[in-house]
Amino acid sequence: MRYVFDSASADVFDPVGQHHDLYAGGTDVRQAGPRFRARIEVCRLDPLVVFDRRLDDVLHERTIDGARRDGFSHFTLQLVVSGRMRIEHPGGQAEAGPGEIVLFDLTRPQRTLAQDARILTFAVPRHLMERATIHVAALHGTVLGQQQSGLLADIMMSIVSRRLDEAGTDPASVVRIFETALALALRFDRDAADPPIDTPAMLDRVRVVVEAHLGRRDLTPALVAKLAGVSRTQLYAAFKPVGGVSRYIQERRVTRLRSLLQSPENQGSSIAQLAFQAGFASASHANRSFCEVYGTTPGRFRLAQGEPLPSEAGQPPFYHWLRSLN
Repeated sequence: MRYVFDSASADVFDPVGQHHDLYAGGTDVRQAGPRFRARIEVCRLDPLVVFDRRLDDVLHERTIDGARRDGFSHFTLQLVVSGRMRIEHPGGQAEAGPGEIVLFDLTRPQRTLAQDARILTFAVPRHLMERATIHVAALHGTVLGQQQSGLLADIMMSIVSRRLDEAGTDPASVVRIFETALALALRFDRDAADPPIDTPAMLDRVRVVVEAHLGRRDLTPALVAKLAGVSRTQLYAAFKPVGGVSRYIQERRVTRLRSLLQSPENQGSSIAQLAFQAGFASASHANRSFCEVYGTTPGRFRLAQGEPLPSEAGQPPFYHWLRSLN
């Protein structure tokens, strides 16, 4: 099944307004110039949701409140095929051109301006991103250059141009190829002569250890190395690009706290209780760490969970596809 919207279509009576309504919920869409044009074709290659967008003078903005409101937790990979896309996020701003891929974490704010652009956007479940790299927390707003993302870009283009979502293809096999290319593109730069230290097997062991023992206040890098069966040298080298092992543990605790806050089963638990479950030494430490990532406190985040979600009635089918990524 495919969904197509074209602002230039004869049956579109309000091009800007109807395009805006496609994103009702956590993202605001506005006209950014006199040449406004938006054509979107959406399909599903389970578990991916794939957008082929042609945009001109279109601004998308996702605020902190918007991210809390719709609760989306997936990532988007945005491949600029032609034209330009300006991006802004809490870590800075940049511009992406043809062949470059921009990564966004939908739990965090962002702003983009597309001009005379064709952009392939792949919505990717968070667990696939976490399987591809340990550096998930550092990806928001990252622009992958042509050299780093060439293979991934080729595969994204092939999925769209060959319509690999349609009958006759094996979606699981296609997604596995996509995942392999994604993992290669997300490997942080190192000297080509250096041996690969962050092998999938080693990273899988580290991930399992950290997740299993996240609630322990004594979860140190030394303990992680011991339980994962790797040397401290290997561990420190693998995590150096994202600030070290301790920072990774803290980021996973923030993610765990967010999940606990979203769970209906924990409505009767205090913020402090949930912070301790996530492994934080104190509620104040949890507050600071959570605010650093999500721009709001755990308390305010929890309050926002009580707000009604946008109604799915009248929404295009891809809205349900995106919600299923959570």
